[in-house]
Amino acid sequence: WTQMQGIGVVLLFPLVSNRELLIWSLAILTALPLLVMAYFGIVKKKFWKGALVMSGSVAPILAVYVYDETLAVRWIILAVVGITWISGIDYIVIGWKQLRGRGDFAKADAVRLIGGLAMPGLLFAVLVKTPAPAWPIFAILALELAVGGLDNLLSHHKRATKALAWGSRVLGVCGLVLGALLVPQHSDLFLYAATAVSLVGVALEFWHGRDYFLDKRIRDRALREAAVHQPPSQLS
Repeated sequence: WTQMQGIGVVLLFPLVSNRELLIWSLAILTALPLLVMAYFGIVKKKFWKGALVMSGSVAPILAVYVYDETLAVRWIILAVVGITWISGIDYIVIGWKQLRGRGDFAKADAVRLIGGLAMPGLLFAVLVKTPAPAWPIFAILALELAVGGLDNLLSHHKRATKALAWGSRVLGVCGLVLGALLVPQHSDLFLYAATAVSLVGVALEFWHGRDYFLDKRIRDRALREAAVHQPPSQLS
């Protein structure tokens, strides 16, 4: 939620051009959680540590904005990216220990890790270094984030896509995005192709896992088990 709060504040700056109003808004966002924390401490006898995180997140933004308002948005973006990378690395470190401890790190995990590291960097480089339109980049990111959620669900049910199918899509997209970076004069064509590959591949993933994300198999199995355990008088 810290990242979402930061992006919300970023959107606030172009929408509210009044410097004094922004300063007051940031000051209120800094002070309000502390006041609520004081209320909980005095009345409820509870310590709400989340208030320190919230106020501690907004207070530096206020300080930077008062010092130089042109630096505020950059500082927020750097903070959001930093928090995201730190949390992501934490997942990798914990997950790696568990996978290695069980001897369960396979090719399918490797292609997911490689793609997860390579694709965002390549897409960002194309966005910054080439004249390509931005919408295919955002479309690819949205599609891959969506299928990542589905992949977590399928992994839970031991039905995750194998290395070849997953790698063909992800590494194929990465290859096309790399082509856009290397041949910037045709970067739009490479990105359109990458978007098409991602769209088709993600659509196939959702079709492959449709029973699981719709809970059909889980629901049907639960109904069958309930019918088996119900007394005959309740089945009529």
